[in-house]
Amino acid sequence: MMTITSAIIGDIALITGLTWQARGEEEGFSGIGYGNYSCGRFLQVVDDERKVRPPFTASGAYYTGEYAAFQSYAAGFLSGANWAKLEYVGPADASFAGEMVWLEDYCREHPLDNYVRAVMNLRKALATKERR
Repeated sequence: MMTITSAIIGDIALITGLTWQARGEEEGFSGIGYGNYSCGRFLQVVDDERKVRPPFTASGAYYTGEYAAFQSYAAGFLSGANWAKLEYVGPADASFAGEMVWLEDYCREHPLDNYVRAVMNLRKALATKERR
């Protein structure tokens, strides 16, 4: 029962997100879970991750649960958007490290944006990159 409920909630979040993207920011959108956090909060988590990460860490290795949660949110959102559109738009490699750097750069420029907006813009950037 819990799995069905989670799937329904996930579908609603995805549909709402795609509707927001189609209609525009002026009508508003609120992500679920880590998507509700601001880019500023994400940047705090990035700083915390860097403090505990040993030098020469392998790409894709994470040392704080919150950083891994932000990464998982982004990967899950992209996967859901791919499923909804029946097309693959995704990272260059499985580590997702380059995409996390992209999200960090976006959030440094837009610290008040919600994290979900950053992830939506990442998907747009990946789609444009893959079409070249």
